[in-house]
Amino acid sequence: MAYSVGAPQDFPLAVCDGSSILDDDLLQINCSKFGIMHKAWHAYFSDRQRWYYFPEMTSDEFILFKGYDCEDNYPRVIHAAFDNRRAYPNAKPRKSVEARFFVL
Repeated sequence: MAYSVGAPQDFPLAVCDGSSILDDDLLQINCSKFGIMHKAWHAYFSDRQRWYYFPEMTSDEFILFKGYDCEDNYPRVIHAAFDNRRAYPNAKPRKSVEARFFVL
C-alpha cells in the first residue's frame, strides 16, 4: 500500500529515557578536533532501554534536551534518527535543524 503522509516520517528522531540507560550501555571515547581533546559517548542498544519517538512532528514543534551537565548524575540523552520508510514508503523527507546553546 503506497500513500503519502503530511508530516515527515521517513527518518523520525528517537530519544531514549535516560533513567533506562546503564553504565555498560555506554563506551567513552576520546576525540580530538581542531587540536582540542574532548570525550564523547557511543551507546549500545539494550532491551532495557525505553525509546520514544514523535511520528507526527511538524515544523512548528521541537524537542529540547540537555546534552551535558557538569554534575555526574544528570540523566543521559541518547538520541538518533531511524529509517521508518518501511512503515511510510512515500513519506515526505525530514528536515532537521540543530542548535546548541551553552548556559553558564
